[in-house]
Amino acid sequence: MNGMKAKMIIKKTIFLLAMFGACMLAAYGLRQMGLRNESVFMVFIVGVLITALEMSGFLWNLALSLLLVLGYNFFFTAPYFTLMVYDVNYYVSWFVFIVVGIIVNTLATRLQHEASVAYSNQKAAEWLYKTSTGFLNLADRDDICTYTRRRLNDLLNRSVEIHLGEPDKSDRESAYCFKASLAVGHGESYYASSPYLYLPLKSKNATLGVVRVMCGDSDLDESERRNTEAAITLAVMALERSRLEETAREDRFDIERENLRNNLLRSVSHDLRTPLTSIVGDADFLLKNEAEVDEASRKSMLSDISIEAVWLSDMVENLLAMTRVQDGQVPINKTSEPVDDIVSNAIARTRKRRGSHKLNVQVPDDVVLAPMDGTLIVQVLVNLIDNAIKHTRSDSTIDVSVRKAADAVEFSVADDGGGIDPDKLGKIFDSFYAISGDSDTQPKGMGLGLAICRAIVEAHGGHIVAENNDRGGATFTFSIPCNEQPSD
Repeated sequence: MNGMKAKMIIKKTIFLLAMFGACMLAAYGLRQMGLRNESVFMVFIVGVLITALEMSGFLWNLALSLLLVLGYNFFFTAPYFTLMVYDVNYYVSWFVFIVVGIIVNTLATRLQHEASVAYSNQKAAEWLYKTSTGFLNLADRDDICTYTRRRLNDLLNRSVEIHLGEPDKSDRESAYCFKASLAVGHGESYYASSPYLYLPLKSKNATLGVVRVMCGDSDLDESERRNTEAAITLAVMALERSRLEETAREDRFDIERENLRNNLLRSVSHDLRTPLTSIVGDADFLLKNEAEVDEASRKSMLSDISIEAVWLSDMVENLLAMTRVQDGQVPINKTSEPVDDIVSNAIARTRKRRGSHKLNVQVPDDVVLAPMDGTLIVQVLVNLIDNAIKHTRSDSTIDVSVRKAADAVEFSVADDGGGIDPDKLGKIFDSFYAISGDSDTQPKGMGLGLAICRAIVEAHGGHIVAENNDRGGATFTFSIPCNEQPSD
């Protein structure tokens, strides 16, 4: 530091001597041209002005003024090459020149200061603008704090830390800053001996956290302190915006969940009433008229009761599954399951309601194991097969197949029963989007089956799609990754 200061003094001294020499040469030229002393002094004033603009400091300009006066006296006034003066008018002229030099120096210094302040304000405005625009795309609270800390590090070239929430009581300075919502630490009224400056992240209604700046032995200057506080204000606004957006998301989520609950209740009350009414009606009729009902009618009514009861059982299974997939969270317990057993279980559960539909099954000849929750995957296949039974002709064919891909097991349920309206293909996996059965005797579902299938498959890390095939029907395909380790 001392070496740099010495170099600066030498540089200014050389500049001062160069300016003195230039002024003396200019004065000599003007005297040779026969101009009066007033012109020479004007040249000297220009030299003083240039010096004031180039070198800050009153003493340097005063030194040049004195050197110019002494040099003029030495070279251009009689007796020459001495500092003696015979004409008292020169004293007045030199005094006026020095006063004018001092005034010029003062004005130049003020101009320099104002220019420096304007430049500093410009840089501060540019820094604040860049900082404020950086907050626009930030929504996460941690990202906001990281960005604020990085910007303050660049500004201050000091260590900066930001802590959200109430600090630990063992950190007395931070705890007091947070509780009192006041600046404490280095240079402040409280904990002034601390090497750190603590500034509160203060919103309108609460203190959100504390900013800690390493000061050491040096204080923040006025500009640094002002910009730091401005950055903290911007950070608080961004944090408040983030909190409001999070609250809005939570409110939207609560509204959607309430709508889901209301839709579920409406669907349950409407869709369960029809099969229950049929079961109760048939059972009550058989109890009251058992002797009068022939065997064929009795079997038909018992068959209707059985069909409606099975449908209710499936509906309850889907409702229970819906509670598992609520909020997109499906708890699964993966084990290595043979895929042919999964398919066999699903086929067995749908046998009673298959009717006259023809069912073909194709599985790999070799034993294929895949990590999955067997109960849930069986339910996916049951839902897809039931869907094919409900929405196709009674004489249609349903093909269930499984194939081993490179890193997944792919299940497929296809039919030739008419396909799906292309306008509905993009909606069938939505909750409560139901398509009527093939006949009026088929009860309409609540639109939960395919939504549950998608949630279960995606919880396994897989993907499910529906498309119309070239057989005039629909094909549902889902894949389960087999490169993951089971949980047991």
